[in-house]
Amino acid sequence: MNIYKEQTGELTATIKVEVTGKDLEPRVKKRLNEIRRTAQLKGFRPGKAPVSLIKRMYGANVKIEELDKFWKDTVNSYIKDEKLDLLVPSLVKEPEYVKPENLTEDEEFKFSVNICVKPDIELTIDKGIEFVRYSVEVSQEDIENRIKEYTDRYHDHEDVEEVSDKGSIKVGIKELDDEGNVLEEGASTDNMTVFMHNLKDEETKQALIALKVGDKKVFKLNSVLALESEVKHVLHKMEITDDKSEDEFEFTIQSVSVPVPAKLEEELFSKIFGDGVKTEEEFRERVKLRLEEEYKSRSESLIYSEIEQYLKEKAGNPLPEDFMREWLQDNMEDNMAEKSGEKVDVNSEEFQNKVDKSLPDFMKNLMWQLIVRKLAAKYELKAENHEIEDMARYFVASYFMNSGFPVDVLNQDTLNEYAQKLVLNKPEEVARLEQDILEKKSFDKIIEDVTIKEEQINVKQLEELEKNRFE
Repeated sequence: MNIYKEQTGELTATIKVEVTGKDLEPRVKKRLNEIRRTAQLKGFRPGKAPVSLIKRMYGANVKIEELDKFWKDTVNSYIKDEKLDLLVPSLVKEPEYVKPENLTEDEEFKFSVNICVKPDIELTIDKGIEFVRYSVEVSQEDIENRIKEYTDRYHDHEDVEEVSDKGSIKVGIKELDDEGNVLEEGASTDNMTVFMHNLKDEETKQALIALKVGDKKVFKLNSVLALESEVKHVLHKMEITDDKSEDEFEFTIQSVSVPVPAKLEEELFSKIFGDGVKTEEEFRERVKLRLEEEYKSRSESLIYSEIEQYLKEKAGNPLPEDFMREWLQDNMEDNMAEKSGEKVDVNSEEFQNKVDKSLPDFMKNLMWQLIVRKLAAKYELKAENHEIEDMARYFVASYFMNSGFPVDVLNQDTLNEYAQKLVLNKPEEVARLEQDILEKKSFDKIIEDVTIKEEQINVKQLEELEKNRFE
């Protein structure tokens, strides 16, 4: 057996392995003996079948299996012994299929593996580098605007007489004859809800806005019921089997409901902050504290973004594009084949376009992961299990709150359940959280080691900075 490395680039190399039948002999013999001890062959007790028979029946396949194991084990040991820090798993150049009859003791088999090692990244972090950290003042206007967002989001409903462009209406619908008159024995239905914001036809919307409770007017069915699913539901409810979505029906306004801002009382306070906030004064104070936390977080994101840009510019991207493209192509091929259960045509224009489109972001993300890992090693940082679990709960809570889910029902058990189901049970999500935690810890350490200039701004200035940075 012979193994050696040929350098193909600054970061890339090919590991070549040469294996003979003699190299395999001890492994094959051991495996055949294992089979002999358990093989149940007609005319022989277990473990008593002749070695020659076992070899004739299983020898060729065992040689193939042991050959595959042997050369891969050899490569892995070589990588470990040579302390080769691989950027991505090695790119195996699979040998041609070895026919059992060709597996002679003297025959030599050659295998090769392409590898890429991690680049040595140099990052300068000292007091000679300056970043700006912004402190954002919470104004009374900010507090009032946030309170209005809350009262609008958790709005109540009020019944009114006139249709408006907000809220919803309940309508009765009756079938018409060819002359536009209501059919006495025709199909009809009542109390169908129509949300005004769903209306796509502006002419129909304006015609409805002119109506009051009790008014009747003729419309095409699909001009009032803007969603196809609504049309199908109404026709089914009216027991109409023909497609009459374009037909005219008589609509009667039976009720009108409009949203009204929620009142500043304990029920609203609990939905937003949970139990404990009883008065409007306490509510306003909590709103102010939340805004301060949000502005601090947004300001933090700005300085983190500045640091990230600095690190990326300093590190550059020395990754070998040809190797990364080949590796990405192989990975995408395997993933697509696994999902579809079919062989992927890697030479097709469509597949090659997907590879080309994915390559730039893949290389940027991989390089950023290397930078973060370099920083984590420099500062001896780790993402602890409890930190990953806490962040998973935080993301789940943020998702529900941003969806308008009342915070008072988000108890610890609910958060734990959804954090486990949506995040912690998925290895790729856990890896993402670990990366996020290491990023933040690294940024905080860098802030200690560089020069920070403090600057006071208002929320309008913050928004302008965010627009310039993130858009």
